[in-house]
Amino acid sequence: MLGRRTTGNELVHHLNRILLTLDAILGIFSRTWYWIAIIGILVAIISSRDLLSAINQYLDRSASNQFINDRGVQGIKPDMAATHALDFLVSNPVAKHTASVIFLHGLGDSGLGWAPVAKMLGRHPSLSHIKWILPHAPESPVTLNMGMAMPSWFDIADLDLDLNAPDGGEDATGMLKSSMSVNRLITAEIDEAGIPANRIVVGGFSQGAALSLLTGLTSERRLGGIIGLSGWLPLSGKMKSMMTDSARNLPIFLGHGTSDPVVRYQYGQQSFNHLKNALKFPEATEENVQGITWKEYAGMGHSSCEEELDDLEVWLGKVLPAESQSTS
Repeated sequence: MLGRRTTGNELVHHLNRILLTLDAILGIFSRTWYWIAIIGILVAIISSRDLLSAINQYLDRSASNQFINDRGVQGIKPDMAATHALDFLVSNPVAKHTASVIFLHGLGDSGLGWAPVAKMLGRHPSLSHIKWILPHAPESPVTLNMGMAMPSWFDIADLDLDLNAPDGGEDATGMLKSSMSVNRLITAEIDEAGIPANRIVVGGFSQGAALSLLTGLTSERRLGGIIGLSGWLPLSGKMKSMMTDSARNLPIFLGHGTSDPVVRYQYGQQSFNHLKNALKFPEATEENVQGITWKEYAGMGHSSCEEELDDLEVWLGKVLPAESQSTS
């Protein structure tokens, strides 16, 4: 075949093949550029959403930084952009809604853990007007859990608390962030549900109890009261300067088991004594619920019991009585 001359027909045939090949190549390139354009558009959309999210976080940070005022912890300016609205469960009242309890679970739990208790207490005639709000803590790394993420209101390094130390070695920044989130729930109950602040109780178990004490004692609003089950008073060394006038003589229910191996009984007792002696809270009486109601339960571990829930029912009935009783 070497040296053979190409005829006119063969040349035309070869040119057609070349043109078809070029057309196929151009088709591939055109389709490639089509998908590149689509991917570019998707990237632009995602980037714009990230930009909007960043703008919203910046605005949220600007508004939330006002939380640290002259009563705040000196030198602590938490990044409030990380503060988001909490997800929560609701146990609605059987009767007309005239009061609310916001109850915070313990470390590693969720609002679901306390839903049966809320439903049980809500069935009592004296508490049938109360709505229970059970928030879920966001997941975050916990030092005590080897840095692994779990539902937590703030970081905990260990279970050996020094309530007499200035900061107790506690995660003050994380506590203040979570307290801000709880305050948003309180605001929503006031603004959207029309429940007055003094008809709202904030409470919790263990880590949630610590957060409820911090939130209630530093609130500028006069709340209905605070519940602390198997918990402790956080930032106790700074609480005297952080506590607001609105919190003076606020009704507080503290319950603790004498055999608690997690938040030891001594921490609950020290918290009670600090509230009474350093913060000048009076002890409540049968006739006057203002001040601290301290209950200890022999042999109870890091949990609750029927006796404690019975005591809590009586206390709540006094602090958040049915509307006809509260106005009489």
